[in-house]
Amino acid sequence: MTFEGFNTLSWLNKVIGLEREGKAIKQIKEKRYWEKYLGRGLNIYIMGVEFSKEKRNIVGFDVEKVV
Repeated sequence: MTFEGFNTLSWLNKVIGLEREGKAIKQIKEKRYWEKYLGRGLNIYIMGVEFSKEKRNIVGFDVEKVV
């Protein structure tokens, strides 16, 4: 999912599993979805959200600024 506004571009990825593993943000980094937006003067952030099937809640949330 991509959001754009106020000179900012963000990617949100969610992973559903049992425990926090850092997979959501790792997948965004591996796929490098933001590269086609470089050079546009945007602040680029990636966000990963991990949900637990067992706890039925968010178990992890990471945000990193790329540019």
